[in-house]
Amino acid sequence: MMNDTVTALADFVFVGHKNQYERVAKTDIIALTASGAYVDILTVGNKQYRVSTYLANVLEQLNDPNFVRISRKQVVNLFHIELVNHDTVFIGSQNFTVTQSYRQEFMDSLPILRTGKKG
Repeated sequence: MMNDTVTALADFVFVGHKNQYERVAKTDIIALTASGAYVDILTVGNKQYRVSTYLANVLEQLNDPNFVRISRKQVVNLFHIELVNHDTVFIGSQNFTVTQSYRQEFMDSLPILRTGKKG
């Protein structure tokens, strides 16, 4: 029973918003953007939260392989990506740029069907 509770708790986080804490499912988080000492969290329905922390800290707390860095200041949730066109990631009406230094790590994290035979 305890393990089920821990697993369920791993599916969401509480985010401080207007003097209270709102439950946000990790799967609803589309992207994270660092802005100085703040991180903006964009969720489905274009809801946005701003937390006073650093991007690396948020990534560590999310502890989820679906969140992948695409630049020094941005992270996207692989679950929401609809299209990748060279250095641009499209999620709904939003697009995000993958910088050169994060491109290989980002591409390696995508479950891409490859052509050709192995072996």
